Amino acid sequence: MNKTLLPLLPILALGGCGDPSPQTEEAKAYEVVSTKDFSFGGRERIEIVVVSPNATNRAEFAQTAISAAYKQQDKTKADVVSVRLEPSKNLVGYGFAYAIASYAPDGRGNSGEQDWKWDVAAAETSLDSSKVNIAEQWYAHRASFQEDGMTNEKELISFLAKKNSLSEKDIRLPWVSRSKYPVE
Repeated sequence: MNKTLLPLLPILALGGCGDPSPQTEEAKAYEVVSTKDFSFGGRERIEIVVVSPNATNRAEFAQTAISAAYKQQDKTKADVVSVRLEPSKNLVGYGFAYAIASYAPDGRGNSGEQDWKWDVAAAETSLDSSKVNIAEQWYAHRASFQEDGMTNEKELISFLAKKNSLSEKDIRLPWVSRSKYPVE
């Protein structure tokens, strides 16, 4: 071996530590809305909720969530970091996430006994602002339309239609469908 390379070997070896950074060229800036520890016996797990108004398509949703998960794991060294990219701070936890990305750098998933390093799903497109607005209003006013623990949807729809000068048929909660997104 060439003696001039020997002093460089420890430096080169350090450069290969850890996972390579995943593809995130299309990631957008995001704001962290909340962070929650959902660890259990011997497995540190963190969930982060983020919003990113500039993310508008599948690659941007997925790569923004991937970027947030990768950075948070690097910062905290948690066994698993899960990120939900939500359309709005007011719609957190209602099932409208544009992307969900979970990262387990040891390849053992959430439980420590699974076989995945990345688990990512993303929607194709964002909801238009009118659908986000209706969903936000729905959840903001829903408590006022409870009867015996159930939402009186007919009355809530009528209220929102009048409030927004819309037809009742235009008052519907949106649907966000996500599918697996490959991590490279």
